[in-house]
Order: sequence, then structure tokens, then C-alpha cells
Amino acid sequence: MKEHNRYYYRGEEQLTILYEFDTEDEINASGLLSDPRRTTCFMNSGKYYVGGHFEAAETKTKIIAVDFDGCIVTNQFPNIGEEISSTVARLREEKRNDARLILWTCRRDEQLTAAVNWCAERDIHFDAINENLPDVITAFGGDTRKIFANEYWDDRAVQMPASTVLIQTVNGNQINE
Repeated sequence: MKEHNRYYYRGEEQLTILYEFDTEDEINASGLLSDPRRTTCFMNSGKYYVGGHFEAAETKTKIIAVDFDGCIVTNQFPNIGEEISSTVARLREEKRNDARLILWTCRRDEQLTAAVNWCAERDIHFDAINENLPDVITAFGGDTRKIFANEYWDDRAVQMPASTVLIQTVNGNQINE
């Protein structure tokens, strides 16, 4: 068993520590699968991983993935729309508070460059553009197509209920997973 990574998952306030194991026997012998602090376990590229809140929380770095058109500026795609000043001000504030920002947009090529330059001119600087942060890539054992963030700012987003309990009905009986 070795410590693989430390991260905050889905906006949680507690630090998750991810341990890596070489064999199934090693993971079973660790006792972590039955630990009530365990929050995840999975296999990737032949390695086994167990994550959980195994230590006290440390200072959390928020990751925000933000859309450009319709969120930072009004949607005038392919042109750049009018500044949405409340979003611009909030991005600056979040950055001052050490949040890591990812520009998450469908723009590409010259249109993407124009959006990045527009933001830089307004003192909005991104830690990544349309890609995951390096430590997130490490945490997942590779880059994923989905951008990982604690918050997603998008004008087309639909907020889902906060409950993580999935309730299904099977043959008229309620099952909680």
C-alpha cells in the first residue's frame, strides 16, 4: 500500500486520501474496504485504489470550471459579447482566494485565443483551458474527457438535488443505493 494522491472530491470539505495497491490480497489485508471513513474504491490499469477521509481536513483549494459565452460574456458566439460584470468580479474574487480556474468552453482556435486574451485583459487568468489540472490527471490515473471541478459555472447548467442517494423502485420496492 502506498499513498497515491490527496484531493477534495465534488466540493467536499474533507480531504480524500487515495491509496494504491498492487494486488487484491493487499487491498483486503489493509482493512480499508471495511473502514467507515472509506468513500471510494476502484480499479484502473491493473492497480487497486481506495480513497477516504482518513486524516483531518487540510486547507482546500477550490477548482472552478467556467464557461465563456453566456457566463463571462453575453452569448454572441462566434463574436465576444458584452461583459457580465458580476461573473468577472466573482472570478477575480475567487482567484484572490486561491481558487484554481479552468476556462471550459466550446471555443477553439482563433475564437478560443480571443476569449483567453479578452479575459487576460481584464485580469482573469486561468490555470487550465479546456483540460484538467495536472494534479487531477494524477488523481484519476490519466486525463478524463470530463473536466473535474468543485464548481461548474455555465449558463446552460441545471442544478441537481443535493442528495447523493439514488432511490430506485424494483418490483414496487424502494431500494437505496
